[in-house]
Amino acid sequence: MMRGEQGKHWLPASSNMGDVLVCFAKGGVELVVILSDEFRVVGTISNGDLRRALVKNPPKTLPVTEFMNTSPIVMADNVSQDEMTRVSVQNSVRQIPLEDENGCFSGIFGFDGLPVPDRIDMPVLIMAGGFGKRLMPLTQDTPKPMLKLHGRPILEHIIDGLVREGFSNFFIATHYLGKMIRDYFGDGSQKSITITYLDEDEPLGTGGALSLLPYMEQPVLVLNGDVITSTSYRNIAAFHANQEADMTVASRIYEAQVPFGVIVSQNEMVTELIEKPIQQYIVNAGIYVVNAKVINELGEVRKFHITDLIEQLLRSGRAVANYQILEFWQDVGQHDDFNMVQDMKQWPGQVREHPKK
Repeated sequence: MMRGEQGKHWLPASSNMGDVLVCFAKGGVELVVILSDEFRVVGTISNGDLRRALVKNPPKTLPVTEFMNTSPIVMADNVSQDEMTRVSVQNSVRQIPLEDENGCFSGIFGFDGLPVPDRIDMPVLIMAGGFGKRLMPLTQDTPKPMLKLHGRPILEHIIDGLVREGFSNFFIATHYLGKMIRDYFGDGSQKSITITYLDEDEPLGTGGALSLLPYMEQPVLVLNGDVITSTSYRNIAAFHANQEADMTVASRIYEAQVPFGVIVSQNEMVTELIEKPIQQYIVNAGIYVVNAKVINELGEVRKFHITDLIEQLLRSGRAVANYQILEFWQDVGQHDDFNMVQDMKQWPGQVREHPKK
C-alpha cells in the first residue's frame, strides 16, 4: 500500500489534461486519482483513459472531469490485503484507490502479481548488434545489451518484460560480440521461449536487421536493445491493429529547458521575459510495430536506418501511427542515463528475479 502524492498519484477535480500528462511523465504511475474538495474519490484516470482522450487531440486545458472514469473500483483501507489482492486479480487492475472510515482518500493499494496473459503470436525483433560506442569503455569487452543493470543484462530485463506479457517468439539481431548474447540466452528454452539469431556480417544500421527476417505473415514488434520501459508492449500491438497502419512508432515526451531568460519583443520593444522556459518535444522511443507486407517488400539484405523506412512510408502516402508512451521510459545508451537507471532502487514495472547463475 502506498500513500498518494499530489501531482503524482492524485489531483483535485479542478485539474486539466496538462496536469495529468505531468503526472504520467514522472513515471511509476498507472492510475491518477481525482479528488473533490472534501478529499473524496470522484474518479480515476488510467493511462488507457488518457491515451483514448489524446486520440481526439484535445487542448491541455481539457478538464479531467471530461475524460476520467467516474465509476472506479474503490476499497476501504481497513480491508485485508488478501481481499485487496483478490479484487485486483478479479478485475485485472494493479492499483486501487483506498478510502478511510470517513470516505476520504487515504492511499493506493498496488499489486504487481497479476497472472501472465495468454501468449501472443506476434514475433519480436530486438536490435542488439551495435557497438555501443557512447558507453565506452564499458562496452570494450561487452556488447551494450549485455551490460548489467541491477545484476542482470539490459537485454534480459527487456526479454523478461516481454515474456511477462505473453510474447514468446524472439529474433535477436547481433553483430558486435554477438557470441556473448548467444552463450547467455541460448535458444531461449530456459525461459520457455524460442530465440532465432540474425547475425549481421557487417553493421546494418538500426533498420537493416529487418531485411534479415524470413518471410513474415504477421506484424513484428521491433525494439532497440537499450530501452528500459514499463509501457505495455501488448497494448502497443493492440493499438497498431486498431489503427490499421503500415507501421506504428512509439514516442515519448521529451523536455528541454532553455538555460537563459527568453526575451519576446515586438517593434524593438520587449513585451515579455520568460525565465528559463521548458520546451516539449515528441521524440522517437525506439519501439515499433511493422506490418509483414512492409518487411517482405524490403528485398535483399541491406544497410539502412529504421527512420529511413519511416520517411519512405510517409513519402509514399502510407499510414504511420504514433503510440505515445506515458509510462516510465529510458534509453540507457549513454553513461549518464545508464548510471541514473543503475542508481534507481527499482524502476517502475521492473521484473524482479534472481540473476542467472
